[in-house]
Amino acid sequence: MKLVTIVIPQYSEKESTILRLLTSINNQIGIDFTQVAIKIIGDAGYQLDTHLFTLFPNLDIEYTYCSKSSGPGKARQIGLDQADSKYIAYMDADDILSNVNSLWRFVDVINKTGDHQIIFTKYIEEFAPGKNGKNTYKIREYVPAAVYGKWLSVAYIREHKFTWHPELPSAYEDTYFMDLLLIFATDVYYLDSVTYTWLYRENSIVRQKIDYRSLHLHELVRENYFWVNEMRRRAPERLKFDINNALGLIYRVVNECKPVPEIIFEFNFEITRFLSENYSQIDLQYAAKLFSSENNVNDVTGFSDFWVNKLKQINASSKTTKDAELIVPNSKIVSIIMPFNGENVELLISQLSSINNQIGISLADIELIIVNDAGRPLDETIINAQFEKLTIIYINLTTKVGPGPARNKGLNIATGKFAMFCDADDHLHTIDALQQMYIAAQSENNVDIVMAKVVDEQLDKENSTQLVQWHYHYGTVYPNWYKLDFLRNYLIMFHEELHSFYEDTFFNALAFSLAKKVIYLDKHIYTHCLNNNSLIHKGKDIERQKAYLKEYVLENLFWFRESRQRFPERIKIDLNNFVINWYYMYESYGIQDSVLDNTLQTIMTTLINENAIYWDGWTKALQEDANRRDEGDAKGVTADNLKMFMQNMITESTD
Repeated sequence: MKLVTIVIPQYSEKESTILRLLTSINNQIGIDFTQVAIKIIGDAGYQLDTHLFTLFPNLDIEYTYCSKSSGPGKARQIGLDQADSKYIAYMDADDILSNVNSLWRFVDVINKTGDHQIIFTKYIEEFAPGKNGKNTYKIREYVPAAVYGKWLSVAYIREHKFTWHPELPSAYEDTYFMDLLLIFATDVYYLDSVTYTWLYRENSIVRQKIDYRSLHLHELVRENYFWVNEMRRRAPERLKFDINNALGLIYRVVNECKPVPEIIFEFNFEITRFLSENYSQIDLQYAAKLFSSENNVNDVTGFSDFWVNKLKQINASSKTTKDAELIVPNSKIVSIIMPFNGENVELLISQLSSINNQIGISLADIELIIVNDAGRPLDETIINAQFEKLTIIYINLTTKVGPGPARNKGLNIATGKFAMFCDADDHLHTIDALQQMYIAAQSENNVDIVMAKVVDEQLDKENSTQLVQWHYHYGTVYPNWYKLDFLRNYLIMFHEELHSFYEDTFFNALAFSLAKKVIYLDKHIYTHCLNNNSLIHKGKDIERQKAYLKEYVLENLFWFRESRQRFPERIKIDLNNFVINWYYMYESYGIQDSVLDNTLQTIMTTLINENAIYWDGWTKALQEDANRRDEGDAKGVTADNLKMFMQNMITESTD
């Protein structure tokens, strides 16, 4: 892995311009060029003669030419996807580094202060020649809307799944991307140095003869629309501010420069869409206050008149209210999310009673969200009367989705500081279970997850029930508490296509991989009750085992897709572990079913081919690793058939 990847979108720039840029990199001092990768992404415009790169033998240059033009944002995303480095830096193809120690300054910061999520520097802007024929220059302070002059942590970007928005191809794409990174960053280093020069070019996107803002006003509104939608997922507590603040941002630009005729239709469309979908959160009095305070102007009347007129044009039927807009974040201590399949109300009542009987924590601080997964309708009036001290919210689904997607429905509207997942046929183990979790959650600052232990109800050899104490169990989401802001900021959800099994495994793998602080509570908080009609017990053993095998491979297919975005450095090791585990699982079940085998082969072939660059196939090292396994499914099963199993189950692409 290198230290930094420099990504350069290129469209119309020719060899002479690229030569100037590469020379500014090649002339750097105090930098180990073996730690620098340069990715030039051709955006379907002028195709460079790669012979140019031979002039710079010290530089590791890779040129990717795209056959379809998608704009600089998409080109930067391609470079980000290709990066195998700790940091990424962006340059425009017609710019240069401002001095010979620009890169060294970043390295010096890292050597002296350690790694950071963002390292921010200043840059020089070059202006058009004046009457005397000479260019003028100005030092720009820390400008958040521009991506150049910064080093960005690749791990930070990938863990959060931050991306360049595909529908912002050429305007305000920097603003969207950098705002995302800065809003959630906890470690930004501001370096008091100039490292980059934004050179003047008459025909660049920003400096065309037509006012850039007049030509792209519709994209400004669109960027704010996408921003609000992203905050709806990641930080719904910001919605009221961001929606009303956007009104001021848009009006200020509209007031200074009118949209050119050719974008009027798109501008009006974007305005209508923004207002319609955010109508319930628009507060013109609050928006006017934000506008006047941030812009230091007194044109509040003009601002209000403009938006009152626009709002009048919104058809009442087009006004929509989205779930997340109604959230009052952190209004409760914990949101308990409980999928219910509608089959046994008595078991649900038992679970609700175990919550209602909790001591040491106010029931008013608990939010209970019951997600009826297309089951028998509940008599909400009777339940509310029986548990009048509980705040119960009901979500009634008309189509069955399974426990994982049902929990997502609850997460979307949860208002607690933490989220907890309970099954409707289980119960809390002790009357102070929630109090113990809350004490643990408050024991340290910035806790992302509190993990506790579970008691499992099982049948012994005489078919009598017994309680077995489990250690910390990563295959289940109960009884853990997950900080809701943490889940939302990192976009951690249950996978929508895992409907029956391993949805907890996928969720926990993401959550625990991304969590910065986990508290392990050495107490048994939750009882997993034996229910012969539950998903993991219902039906014949062999049918459940078939379902386990299929869902296990599916879960890993989805996991590796997620890993390619977030943790590509882990894929090689994880792939080998998965194949060994899957082999032992398959062999221990001993199922002979050609239909099942065909299904598994199809999924597995897709999985391996999607991750071909990380996959070495059968190797002696893989076999030796398998030979060492002797627990779980591997107990009593030989590893001698691993190579043949892989040959039968995996068809690798020859492309």
